[in-house]
Amino acid sequence: MQEDLLKMIGLVFGSGIAGAFLSFKLGNRKQDNSEFTSVVKEYKQLVDEYKKDVNLLRDEVRQLKIYNANKRDEVTTLRNQLMIFESSHSDIPIPVWLKDTRGRMLFLNKEYENIILNPIGKKAGDYIGQLDTAIWDKETSMKFIEHDREVMKKKRPIEFSEDWIGANGVRFQGRVIKYPRFLNGKTVIGVGGIIIEIKTILDYADNEELQS
Repeated sequence: MQEDLLKMIGLVFGSGIAGAFLSFKLGNRKQDNSEFTSVVKEYKQLVDEYKKDVNLLRDEVRQLKIYNANKRDEVTTLRNQLMIFESSHSDIPIPVWLKDTRGRMLFLNKEYENIILNPIGKKAGDYIGQLDTAIWDKETSMKFIEHDREVMKKKRPIEFSEDWIGANGVRFQGRVIKYPRFLNGKTVIGVGGIIIEIKTILDYADNEELQS
């Protein structure tokens, strides 16, 4: 069919025109093939990139699942430790408490509520889940926070002397032992505290007033 067309073009326009027409058709075919090859190459590249992206996404999802599983295990472990702590310390006759690493009160026993909180008109529910600043003045709460952070940093029990204002403005001083709570023996997940002695103290101004 194409040869008959070329013969007809040659008879009408001459062999030169027929040759030019043939070159034009062949050139277009080469151009079409080149464009098609380029499109196929780009398509393959896109497919390869897509496969890489899918594999990376699968790896990220897999790692995220592992991370979430580990976090769930940590939360379960901490919850179990807290329940054990509550059951073993709720009835002992000295104030005991437990905070998380952010300073939020997780647990305090009945003795802490009776001796420390009730005299200032507070209950356990006012402190649980809250920071020290929700209960104490700035100076007192900052001292408590400073001591908690020191225990978490040094990762060992430390004895402190801590003061607080009780009922009717009476100042108390306690011998306090604070100690880190660990997860799997390595990661600090909280700070526990025990008051082993409490006494009433008077500031210098109070002494001056009493002497006068």
